Amino acid sequence: MDCERKAPPSEELVEKARRAVARLLTESEWFHLWRESKHFEEWKRGVEDLSRRLAGDP
Repeated sequence: MDCERKAPPSEELVEKARRAVARLLTESEWFHLWRESKHFEEWKRGVEDLSRRLAGDP
């Protein structure tokens, strides 16, 4: 048995992560704080990329 392998996350956990990431891209406090940052666009691209990966897109 390969001890390095990990079980994939449950669909319930993935859905919870999707909802959490989606909230980041709404008019949340995090969104407003990042919007004031000079790194906003980079942060937004990263969160959008994570959202796509959680949705199963490469």
